[in-house]
Amino acid sequence: MMYTKYLLNVLMMLFGVSMLGYLLCVLKEKYYLKNNRIVLDGKGITEEHINEIDTNYFRVGKIEIMAGDEVKIYFNNKSKLRGIILGAKIRENSLMIITENDTVELVELKNIRSFKVINKYGKLFNWF
Repeated sequence: MMYTKYLLNVLMMLFGVSMLGYLLCVLKEKYYLKNNRIVLDGKGITEEHINEIDTNYFRVGKIEIMAGDEVKIYFNNKSKLRGIILGAKIRENSLMIITENDTVELVELKNIRSFKVINKYGKLFNWF
């Protein structure tokens, strides 16, 4: 009986600490989004890739896309690519995408048949 009470107290404390950590992470992301900062974890991203980007927020057709959005792209040759948008090069009419393998791919818009936005960056923060 004594051990279960002790175990229950430890579990409640661990639950409280994990919820506090999650809340702090969410608040940090909200702060970054409010200050127009996007945090992407990727070992394949270099400073050169960041400097090549012309814009982080753009429109393709009727869909508004920003850096950090997760997309699935279907090409004209029936292949597909899934990754996170890094930005767009307006002069070359192309998108820079971080693939699942942490490589940066340059995709020309003329080769895209269609694409689907899987997850919008900062979608959680529209609630509050």
